[in-house]
Amino acid sequence: MARVRRPRQVEGEAAGAIPEAPAEEIAPSTDPVTPWSALSRGTRWTVVALLSAMVLMAFTSLVGDSPTVDECVYPVEGQYYLRTGDFGFNPQNPPLLKLLSAIPLVLHGARLDLDPRWHANLGGWEPWVLATRFALDNAASYHRLFIEARMVPLGLAVLLGVFLFRWSAALWGTPGGLLSLGLYVFCPNVLAHARLATPDLPVTCFMFLASYALWRAATRAGAGDVLWLGLFVGLAFATKFSAVLLGPILGAQAWLLARQPDADGAPPAWRLPWSPAVSLAVAAAVALAVVALAYNFTGLMRPWSAMRFASGPFRGVAGALPWLRLPVPEAFLLGVDAKTADAGGSEFPGFLFGEWARGGFRAFYVASWLTKTPVAGLALLAWAGLAGYESDARARTRLLLALTPVAAFLVLSTLLFSRVNYGLRYLLPMFPFVHLACGSLARFAVPGTRGRAALAALAVLYAGETAAAHPGYLSFINPLGGGPGDGWKAFVDSNYDWGQDLRRLRQWMDATGTRRVHLAYFGHAPPEVYGIAYDPLRRGDRPTGVVAISASLLQGLPYPITYERPGSVRGVGADDYAWLRGLRPIGRAGMSILLFRVGGGP
Repeated sequence: MARVRRPRQVEGEAAGAIPEAPAEEIAPSTDPVTPWSALSRGTRWTVVALLSAMVLMAFTSLVGDSPTVDECVYPVEGQYYLRTGDFGFNPQNPPLLKLLSAIPLVLHGARLDLDPRWHANLGGWEPWVLATRFALDNAASYHRLFIEARMVPLGLAVLLGVFLFRWSAALWGTPGGLLSLGLYVFCPNVLAHARLATPDLPVTCFMFLASYALWRAATRAGAGDVLWLGLFVGLAFATKFSAVLLGPILGAQAWLLARQPDADGAPPAWRLPWSPAVSLAVAAAVALAVVALAYNFTGLMRPWSAMRFASGPFRGVAGALPWLRLPVPEAFLLGVDAKTADAGGSEFPGFLFGEWARGGFRAFYVASWLTKTPVAGLALLAWAGLAGYESDARARTRLLLALTPVAAFLVLSTLLFSRVNYGLRYLLPMFPFVHLACGSLARFAVPGTRGRAALAALAVLYAGETAAAHPGYLSFINPLGGGPGDGWKAFVDSNYDWGQDLRRLRQWMDATGTRRVHLAYFGHAPPEVYGIAYDPLRRGDRPTGVVAISASLLQGLPYPITYERPGSVRGVGADDYAWLRGLRPIGRAGMSILLFRVGGGP
């Protein structure tokens, strides 16, 4: 008796239901993605409602955040590039996000002082000193400029959500697509970085879309999909160098797609429009063109012997092959070289659960993921893995397709980046794939009323954990890590305190009638831009009155301060504020700035 193919789940079909087999074999569709117009009105409105909720949660939060430690430089650097064409200024991150976020600055005619005092010979802190000067020169519009710059990553977050729904619905049916989208919308880590003009969310978007384009190219043999693949790979590399992980991720996913069992159990033919080698060459050519365009085609084909590299691997290649020339911008290569040098060890020690380590913690990224993800989200992912293991080979392959980037980020961050403990944002690109994998639960793990009830309960708990963190998504810590109230004892820097609460300090002062504070702030925006009257809190000071200090500096992060005097950089030692650690705070500005009343001062 010949086998027959089961049709794909259709719109409105109950999750977990097994449709009857047709009387004759049905040829598989060449395009598994349901067009938007073919979705029911209820589904379309649900998608719109979820994405609107995401925009609302993000926007009502971001308007209260001051520019964060790294965010404050990106739009300013973008304006610098547009003014000077010098992409070698701080090449540690590619220019695409910087250029896009600089659009509001250019449109509003923001002042950028190019005096060398603000961007030269400052021991590597030139971009941050320039950003501090920019804030002073544009004080009246400074916060509004950054609100507008943040619309770029927020728009890309919405775009990512649309394609996450499309892909998940194609793999698991419409209920799975809605589940994936709901988890994405209420993910505190996505919300934290969708609100900031930093490259973390944009590179997440482009990496996900590159993976989506590969899947489309392999499942419907579309030549256009190969071009889209090259475009998104290029955009990812033009945004952040962590896109290098696309190599092993796309390679592993291509291997899975080539071996994905068909509905009747037979392995399918590889459906690329051309041979794998030609498809790879076309995609690579498009990606290189996109990267070159982001750098305005400057510095192409420079001999390696003419470049000043910092890392051992790049210096070695330049010494062995001095004649080497690549169709890649010089600033791009210098940025990759700088990141390679940094991977050997950060200039800052790692901090994890109250302990410091000069060489970082190998478990840092895994621990950050486990404690900065809603507990219900961890439970959903574990459930999806178990349900997928017990399902058929085709479903297991699809689940592996989603989980491959998750495994790649967790494993490679542990093996390669354990000495650079900057924050969970380095793992942000894996989160949409977690949500994609969890979408499988709507089809394979809820065959009965109890299963659906359990899934609904976990989804509600997940959304509730995130909603309770509003507006402090950046400081989100689940109960496994002690909760957000004690999160400063577990993490510093972008995992908890990234300088986002300076504006909220001004609001606290207004609400309490506090006219002046003694301040040590982890950030670069001058407090006077927000109308904060303050005295700098330095090593050896024992003032009386209200002391406001960022959690990162209180814990001992040795990070320099640039806002006290234009053009200056003041170092901060690990124990400069140790005397405050034994005192009980009287309050907080947001989550990250702790407030103390010392002595009998006002």
